[in-house]
Amino acid sequence: NELIDWLLAELGLTTNKQLDDLLGVQTSTISKIRHGHAISPEFILRVHETTDIPVKTIRDRIPAVS
Repeated sequence: NELIDWLLAELGLTTNKQLDDLLGVQTSTISKIRHGHAISPEFILRVHETTDIPVKTIRDRIPAVS
C-alpha cells in the first residue's frame, strides 16, 4: 500500500510492526490496509495525532478508488 510504504520511509521505520507499535494500533491493522481494506478516518487521525503529519498529506497518499 502506498500510504504504508510512504509512512515507513517518512518515519524511518523498516517494519510494519514498528509502525503498529508507534501508532498504537493492533498488529492486524497495517496488514489489513496492505491487503486492500479501506483506510478508516480513525486511522488517518491516529497517524496525524501521533506524527504531526497533516491530514491532507496523509490523505494525498491514499490512492483514489476508481
